[in-house]
Amino acid sequence: MRFEADVLIEGPHHKQIAVIEVKNQLGLSVDHGRLRLAYMRLSGGPARCFMLASQDVAFIWRDGEEQPTVVSMEPVIRRYLPDLAAEERLYGFQVETLILHWLNELVAGWRTGTGEPESTLAAIGFLDAVRNGTVHSKAVA
Repeated sequence: MRFEADVLIEGPHHKQIAVIEVKNQLGLSVDHGRLRLAYMRLSGGPARCFMLASQDVAFIWRDGEEQPTVVSMEPVIRRYLPDLAAEERLYGFQVETLILHWLNELVAGWRTGTGEPESTLAAIGFLDAVRNGTVHSKAVA
């Protein structure tokens, strides 16, 4: 059984670093993430990090942690769509495209830990873990 990820970040020698799921539903909760994380683990997903993200929030689990780190995705969305109305919801593919672009910037080292959510990601080691990796969209983990 394999796990299909919205986004997969790999390091050298195709080692899986992070699996990212994008679900742009209002009220996305940590429980949604725990269910996806459990499914990934049952499917043999060996990635060191798992992220469940929407346009509002991202939950990040590292190396088998039970409690995720929670970050607001509002600064990321605002960075790319500064004129988006606060109550406007994006379609799932739009959020996935923005997050994919953002992750490519993180991997390339173009976003440092000086603003949010990057400073939180730096503090938990996510930025160092993904730096110089390869980002794949719609990948099998």
